[in-house]
Amino acid sequence: MTGLPKRACGQGVIGLSAIIGLILIPVIGIFAFEVARYQHGVQQLEANTDSAALAGAAMLVTSRFQKPVDRLKRFQEATIAAENAFKSTFKDTGGQLNIILGSTLTDAKNVGRNGTPQIGSAPGYCEYKVEAINPANLTVVEPTAPEAKAIRFTALFTGRPAFGRFLGLNQLVPIFSKSTAGIPVLDIVVCFDISGSMDDSTRVSLINRKWTIPEPYRSQIESAWNNYLSVKQDYINYLNSPGYDQATCEAKRNNVVNTFSDYKNLRKQLGEQHGRIEWTPVHFGTLHDCVFDPLNPNGTSINCLFPQNLNIINYTRQIPNIVNKKLPFFNCAERHYQETGTNRPNSGAENPCILPERVGAPSNFACACPDDPDGITDLVVHCDSQINTKTQQPIFGSTNAIPVGPGQRFAFTKKRNPFKGQTYVFDGIGYLTEAARGNLEPQRFAQLQDVFKNNIQAGNLPDQGQAGYQAAYFELAGKFCQPIAATIEALENFYQALQGAGSDVRFGLVTYETIIGKPAPPTDPPDPGQPPPTKSGFTEVQISDIANKDDDVPNCQFDVNSTSAGPPGPRTRPVLFMGLYPLLDPEKDLIPDPTDSTKPNLTVNEAFENYLVPLRATNIAASLKQSLDMLEKSKRKAYARQVVVLMTDGIATRDIAGNPDPTLGQQQSRDQARRANQLGIPIFTVGVAQNQPILNQQIPFLGDETTPAPNGLAALSGNGARFFAVNKNSILTEEGSQVNAISQAFLQVARSLVQLIE
Repeated sequence: MTGLPKRACGQGVIGLSAIIGLILIPVIGIFAFEVARYQHGVQQLEANTDSAALAGAAMLVTSRFQKPVDRLKRFQEATIAAENAFKSTFKDTGGQLNIILGSTLTDAKNVGRNGTPQIGSAPGYCEYKVEAINPANLTVVEPTAPEAKAIRFTALFTGRPAFGRFLGLNQLVPIFSKSTAGIPVLDIVVCFDISGSMDDSTRVSLINRKWTIPEPYRSQIESAWNNYLSVKQDYINYLNSPGYDQATCEAKRNNVVNTFSDYKNLRKQLGEQHGRIEWTPVHFGTLHDCVFDPLNPNGTSINCLFPQNLNIINYTRQIPNIVNKKLPFFNCAERHYQETGTNRPNSGAENPCILPERVGAPSNFACACPDDPDGITDLVVHCDSQINTKTQQPIFGSTNAIPVGPGQRFAFTKKRNPFKGQTYVFDGIGYLTEAARGNLEPQRFAQLQDVFKNNIQAGNLPDQGQAGYQAAYFELAGKFCQPIAATIEALENFYQALQGAGSDVRFGLVTYETIIGKPAPPTDPPDPGQPPPTKSGFTEVQISDIANKDDDVPNCQFDVNSTSAGPPGPRTRPVLFMGLYPLLDPEKDLIPDPTDSTKPNLTVNEAFENYLVPLRATNIAASLKQSLDMLEKSKRKAYARQVVVLMTDGIATRDIAGNPDPTLGQQQSRDQARRANQLGIPIFTVGVAQNQPILNQQIPFLGDETTPAPNGLAALSGNGARFFAVNKNSILTEEGSQVNAISQAFLQVARSLVQLIE
């Protein structure tokens, strides 16, 4: 048999190859296309599950259910948020559909956290599940477990290949994706403003406390006084007249003495029968309405709680552009006289007044002078019940003052003595004023019972003293001091949210006013070559240091809230500092009292509530430096994210050394923000502006890249930092409930920290 020619054989091979090429090349191309298309579908689904996991983790942080008993409710909220985010990525947005393998979502079914997603019978069908994750090891845990601090969203989408039927492949293919999100390994320091203006939106009354005898008895006393003056003038006229007679002169002189004695006896008699303490509200409204120009971004260093620095009112009255020109002066001498019984005010040339029978009595108590003290002697916070039932809290700076009403009883269940488990009554201005002074404590009350007896009968005061009244007043008043109370609550919620959503988070706190909180000195020698340990502690502020707004403003050097009979010795107020430590349960775990190791231990929340009290000015630069120093020197885990959160109600008013220099202070604050940028540390800023003019100054100082503030602290620090502005105490939800607006801003910071961790 003769074989084919070689040329013919070669042509056959070529022809066969061509035939095979015509078949395989399209198949290979289709296969490559389907593979690329499938990978693109996986990427699209991953983007959707990423969005769902981030939304669920963000809800873990911002959920209202943060207590351990509510963990299941928190997980359920996070599940709903994740589902909504996942489904929303498939919605038609202006003709743009999120199509996976040519199919959009037709149905999505949650198989439950213990279920397994399966492929569907039609393209566009999806099954998914949401699980609680322990971010420390990425294992699935029960939603009620303490380790449930991250969210995993798993989805299986049913798609259809474009040309699969030509290859004999199944027309439906599964696309699988899972994403996990939560708070990353994190070191976070909060710079918390406790400058004096942090209570300027508190509703207060400026009180003139005096001794008064009501009508018609006061007119009887004034008539007796005028009779005495007439008799006295008659005697003086006789002395200057001719025909002087010794016997007549003695008789007229005795008449003067007897008339004055009758006047004193009448006043004493009517005073004992009808006299009482009177608390006259000279002004009421928010503190900045009463005291200073509300357009002044620096606010006031006058405080609602101790130390009050009321003498600054006298300084404020001298400011040329002050709105309230009729602001009364603070009668420092009268207040000092009432507290100590010494250095009584001058009553004129006649000066017939006598010292009070009780320390704590006004200067005209049991006194022959009918004159009342001028000015104000007290500032009290309106702790009225109506503010608790109002649907919406007033905007910062509101002038809608509500007088204190009767019958208000407040139960205290705090762990702190001396008022735990007790019920105290604040039935009006008298209760508030005397409780703030410490005059309702049993020993002091007993000293003043003769002064108070008619007020007790009239119901202006309780019928007996009660231990802890002063502490109870300050506890209650602190809840009404704004914006500091709303901001403390926001800090508590922020801490609790981090505790509930962070697997490996360390938290630090630097509070600041003119000075900053600093760590307690180490008790053991530091390890050579290692950075010093950060300890919780406080910086002692002498009350005499707090006395002045500026060095040239004098102040009464005594404790206006002391229960002692005389001026006390030097006292301190803590400026709190908390080093970088793992988060604790803010309501259960106890920490030592930072001011006194002999006191009962505190919860984290109690530490915030007891020691975050407005004091003086605003030293932002020093607080940022302290925070960055803490982060830079701390040992941290690999990949840990470092963050600073700065909260203030104003702008920097002091330089880094604490001197009153706003220009230098703001420049130095910006220098610290640039330093943070170099360290890769974002500075999230929360501006608690109390009115629009303050907000207008905060935006360029605190702003981020989305605001017209290229030199704002958030913008300069970069690294994803944001600025959140708040100018209201609270906001209303769509359901009509009231939400702390400042807390929402803090939680927005927490949401910004959520990221994918798997």
